[in-house]
Amino acid sequence: MCLAVYLGSHIALQTWEVAEGELNFRPSSWTPAPLSDYPYVYYLGRQGQADIECSCLLYEHIWFDKDGPRFQPDELMDAAPTDPLERLRSLVQTALRDSPQVGLVCDGEGGVEWDDAASDYERRHIRLSDIRRNAALFSNDDYDWATRAYEIVSETDVQEADA
Repeated sequence: MCLAVYLGSHIALQTWEVAEGELNFRPSSWTPAPLSDYPYVYYLGRQGQADIECSCLLYEHIWFDKDGPRFQPDELMDAAPTDPLERLRSLVQTALRDSPQVGLVCDGEGGVEWDDAASDYERRHIRLSDIRRNAALFSNDDYDWATRAYEIVSETDVQEADA
């Protein structure tokens, strides 16, 4: 299949008008288990001519050699008119304005509903600033699609908690 990325939010997000090849989002046709507590769930993917396609433009290939990890963006990421990870970070930042956290989930099912359970996902907490290139958020080192659930909190909330 293909990479699928979903965003869970406590607020409704305004959809974007974007050019073909850009990251875009739409309400999801189903809710992955880790996002069941969010009232708004969106599917994120590459804007095609008519609809939103797969999420592969967010994928980075990762492999290891004697010098450590190496990252190669998917060809769709490089072909996008603007950096899809910057657009994702902007979208998450918007969702965090009036909400304490945002959920981000990825799997390899290409946007198709599957019989998932919350325990099927590797869970992590990340900061907004972790959404960037060479972070391999949606990658595994074995060229497989990751199945992960992220809870994202704003940098301000993290700084206040650390104080």
